Amino acid sequence: MNTKTIAFPLRRWQAEAIPLALECILQQLNGQTGPKVITACTGAGKSIAIAVIIATRARHLLEDEVIVVTTPKQRLVRQLSATIGQHVPEPVAQHYAGAKWRAGRIIVCCNASARSLSALLEQTGRRIGLWIADECHRTETPEIHAFHKATPAAAAIGFTATPFRAKHDERLQLWDEELYRYSPTMA
Repeated sequence: MNTKTIAFPLRRWQAEAIPLALECILQQLNGQTGPKVITACTGAGKSIAIAVIIATRARHLLEDEVIVVTTPKQRLVRQLSATIGQHVPEPVAQHYAGAKWRAGRIIVCCNASARSLSALLEQTGRRIGLWIADECHRTETPEIHAFHKATPAAAAIGFTATPFRAKHDERLQLWDEELYRYSPTMA
């Protein structure tokens, strides 16, 4: 059985958040808004929501565009690649210490390797059509800021369970505002 053809039922929050994310992406492509954050509690199914957004957006990529998903841990690179691979009919590449992107339109990258991915994208003449930052509360790093500056995305959506910090220097600088919230009490 081909898992790429199975329709996974969405949870209510996913069914509400995904259309908002897709609309936000279109608005960013038209210059009407900036990157937004989807907040969902741990275990809510953010990976599935990310995969569905990618599957939808991948159909509309230009020839020189890629989708990049960044995440702070190598374990999450492998996990997200597998989940996304169940929802898209094309290979999902990984880029981190143990695997380097060579080809493909969908790339899951460890935050620590974002600079090297940026260089590879520039060398191959690729642009980022969509950037999804998993655990976007962990994007306040020199690697991610350099990645963002060197290869700005046409559109971006962040996912996290913990979006806002008390300390000013821990605030999310790359994300405009929260688009959707699914809190533990809602779960």
